[in-house]
Amino acid sequence: MVVKLLDQVRAKLRLLHYAWGTAQSSTRWIERYIRFHKRGNVWRHPADLSATAVKEFLMHLARDRQVSASTQEPSPRK
Repeated sequence: MVVKLLDQVRAKLRLLHYAWGTAQSSTRWIERYIRFHKRGNVWRHPADLSATAVKEFLMHLARDRQVSASTQEPSPRK
């Protein structure tokens, strides 16, 4: 059985006992990242994207979406 990426993320966050709201927020940010890099009908897996792709997404958030820099900070690891 193939497990979808976001289902894997949710399972991992539950395993690490992240709060429900944190898990929801993290999953939504990952989904936004994936959708940002969709080209036409082609979905690209995040594992296939480079560090440049991350920078492009962060620049898009800061420039086009006026997302605060503090929102772009990674959550602390357990």
